[in-house]
Amino acid sequence: MIINTDITLTGWPAIVIQHWLPKDAPFEFWLYPLGALFLFISTVIFASLIKISLEELRSMRVMSADPLRTTLAEFLSTRPIVLPTYVTMAASKYIFNPDTEGNSPIPTTKDWTGKLVVDQDLVLARSELNWIPRYVRIDSSEPIRTVECLLASSALPFGIVSSVFVDTDYFVDGGVVDNEPILPLLTHHLDKIIVLHLSPKKKEETAADVDHFDRCAKLLRLTQLADGLGPHKLYALKELPDSLDAMSFPSVRPFYPARKLGGIFDGLLNFSPEYAQRMIALGRKETLANLDGKAQISAARLES
Repeated sequence: MIINTDITLTGWPAIVIQHWLPKDAPFEFWLYPLGALFLFISTVIFASLIKISLEELRSMRVMSADPLRTTLAEFLSTRPIVLPTYVTMAASKYIFNPDTEGNSPIPTTKDWTGKLVVDQDLVLARSELNWIPRYVRIDSSEPIRTVECLLASSALPFGIVSSVFVDTDYFVDGGVVDNEPILPLLTHHLDKIIVLHLSPKKKEETAADVDHFDRCAKLLRLTQLADGLGPHKLYALKELPDSLDAMSFPSVRPFYPARKLGGIFDGLLNFSPEYAQRMIALGRKETLANLDGKAQISAARLES
């Protein structure tokens, strides 16, 4: 069945119709150009708007880190950190990952002598933006640097808190890439690592669902790639250091809270002293309840 229409178009749509469609074309005939136009608007233009909006969101800052900086400096001036303590930060960097599908083998070209070398242009073109973790031990760091590292590890990204400059880069909360930072602990050759989660355990989740060794290997790989090692060295990095040995990998024991600790506003963004004290007390209580007898005695000694 052919359906004619009396719809009148003006301006550039009319010009498009006049050039693309024959006079008195049936209605079905102009579905193709109109569909193509709609597809262009809904994909290209809409995607551009989303990208611009995300860039604007990242440049916006809702909260200032200055009050926390002052509080941390005052606290650490009277209570220095004694036990080995790490913080996790993350920086956003473009890296070329040879493990990604399509990037192996590493693209090569010939230089002016005819020697086969890495094609740096293709490597740059195939580089992607990644969050790179950085782990800093702060109990042996200078007080000023310790404060900045703590600020960076608590800088919620995406426009909530400004990133913090530490050493040579701007960093945010390392939870964007590693929310279970056990990688730096492997150098201490531990037998057991206890991970304290902030969300209750899901019913369908089992210990086998998390391959901690594989996750640490991937995170270590990311840090190696971001350290500026050239693509010609990347294949050699397949050999992991002794600290990441599957045979001597420590057992990882997860502890989950008995109930939900809150949502975005009443949990994550709740900075009231009362809420902080409740969470500290709850964490201590539930952790001790999950430890075995010997570990409970050791924890009690540490607290005293």
